[in-house]
Amino acid sequence: HALGGYEQELAELVAANYRRLKERGVKTLLLSCPGCFATFKENYPHVAKALGIDWDIEAKHILVFLEELLAAGKLEFTKPIEAKVTYHDSCHVGRWFGIYEAPRRILEAIPGIELVEMEHNREQSLCCGLVACFTSLEAVAHAGGKRIEEAVATGAEYVVTNCAGCGSQLNATAVAAKAPVKQKDITDLLAEAMGIEPVIDPTETIGGYM
Repeated sequence: HALGGYEQELAELVAANYRRLKERGVKTLLLSCPGCFATFKENYPHVAKALGIDWDIEAKHILVFLEELLAAGKLEFTKPIEAKVTYHDSCHVGRWFGIYEAPRRILEAIPGIELVEMEHNREQSLCCGLVACFTSLEAVAHAGGKRIEEAVATGAEYVVTNCAGCGSQLNATAVAAKAPVKQKDITDLLAEAMGIEPVIDPTETIGGYM
């Protein structure tokens, strides 16, 4: 609604969701989707203020929350993962909110993981290209291909993502290119290292969707 310019509908959603969250006593909202995080972190407080609502619910990205758990010693890794991985900084989580080091500290804490950086990382990270689907499918394919090329150049087994959009794009691109690298969400990798089963491989589902 926010991106589409549906201001009235957005205002109605903000008011309704605020009421629902307060009824449940929610103080902190954990979000794994970067787009949803941006909406609740920035759009919601702005719209709420215009509506006369005191928006007092903290929006926190799951990466920040997981790093806090890691620092507090509350994450127990029971299954070493012997793999070389590279990390893709999504545009929203990275350049928009500056969350660069939290995911890297999480990955480096997993026993067996070797983290290697792509040529373009952190502030210089390349966009996965999926957002270009609104204007140019050629741009989508080009950007995805460039990012997978960088991931392959690192020799990594996995390109780790934090965004479902980036994950779908890089997964589908890697499969289409028959690249020797697989996409894996950071929360899936973390769950696997904590012995939480099953961790589902979404490749087939993503392929059908994309």
